[in-house]
Amino acid sequence: MGAEPRSFERRLSALTTVAEVDPGQELASFCGDLTERTAGLVRARKVLFSVVVEGMMVVQPRPYGFGDEVLSLAVPCTPEGTGFADDIVYHDLVFRGDIIDDPAFNPYRFVLQVMQVSNAIAVGIAAGSERIGLLAAFDSERKGGFTDDDVGSLRIAAAAAGLVWRQKRTADERARLHAEASALNDAMRSMVNMMVHELRSPLSVVNGYLSMVSDATFGPVPISMLKPLRTMRERLQEAMTLVDDLLLSARLESGAAKSNPQRFDLAELASSVVERETGKAQLSGCRLALETPADPVPVMADRKHIGIIVDNLVRNALSYSGASPQVRVCVSGEPVPTITVIDQGKGIPSEAQARIFERFYRVTDRSSPPGTGLGLYLSRQLAEHESGKLDLEWSEEGRGSAFALRLPTASTEGDPRL
Repeated sequence: MGAEPRSFERRLSALTTVAEVDPGQELASFCGDLTERTAGLVRARKVLFSVVVEGMMVVQPRPYGFGDEVLSLAVPCTPEGTGFADDIVYHDLVFRGDIIDDPAFNPYRFVLQVMQVSNAIAVGIAAGSERIGLLAAFDSERKGGFTDDDVGSLRIAAAAAGLVWRQKRTADERARLHAEASALNDAMRSMVNMMVHELRSPLSVVNGYLSMVSDATFGPVPISMLKPLRTMRERLQEAMTLVDDLLLSARLESGAAKSNPQRFDLAELASSVVERETGKAQLSGCRLALETPADPVPVMADRKHIGIIVDNLVRNALSYSGASPQVRVCVSGEPVPTITVIDQGKGIPSEAQARIFERFYRVTDRSSPPGTGLGLYLSRQLAEHESGKLDLEWSEEGRGSAFALRLPTASTEGDPRL
């Protein structure tokens, strides 16, 4: 009875010891860690971990106690094979004993000579129904050789190794797919950026000629053409704004966008945006209100970038103002400089709120105004570029939404309260 607890403890130790091998390591470190831990478990002078690759048993890097010469060794191993390795991997055969004179090892005689080993234990490694390879320990440090307990510990270690190996392969596959996706994304981004950049010049030329036609530079414009010309210029301006947004987004992502921080009054900037958007608000029957403190709200940031953010927030609020057209732009200086834009519109569905700052993401339904899905994405990029934060404070369907932009003060840039 005394041997059973010790046997159980050894096998539990085998399970926990091998399970602690980090599958996130690069291959050589992973295999070296695995074979070294296994050697300590069964008191072997040499241990190797072999994996079946395209019908061949291939020794993995950093086998414990061996030199690099064994890495070139490979033997056939298939489910249909009748060799010793085939039986261990695919038919769950367990080997323990001397291998110098064992006839079963005759096909591997050259391999054994290179390995310079005399006795061994070997078991297969599987992960679920998938047969992976084998784990083998050689040259026991005990006088009597390897024991049944060693075989049990090795089997437990092999089972744990199979699970860890599968985790590693899954992690490696995810890393490979991520790398491929990143490379494809970079290529697509470069192509799109190039195309967008090339679009800027012809759009500018068309805009210039449209302006000249509208200003009667080429002669009087028929009254019947005034409305079409105005519509063309409006649509062209939308296209140029989209191109500018894409170019700015690309510069922000690549780190090429420059910030020119200066001290300015956030309340004054909000006032200029509200004044600029009042005409649009009146056309849509919306009431646009501004609430500012009595004292200035000094910030240190790129005024142009902050203006783009506030413009986007106010335009969004006007576009989604709904049946109760009222938009409030509130400026406060405490605890940090903040602009909050609040509308009483349709609100954002709860399932969409986590995605609204993603590039090109739009909440689409029949009542949604046209758009590109770039405004909030670009605004958050710009906010972070200026050491600020842009968040959706709250949103409720049928009640409206509130977005808040927080910025560093002029005297405490990078305030941790942000």
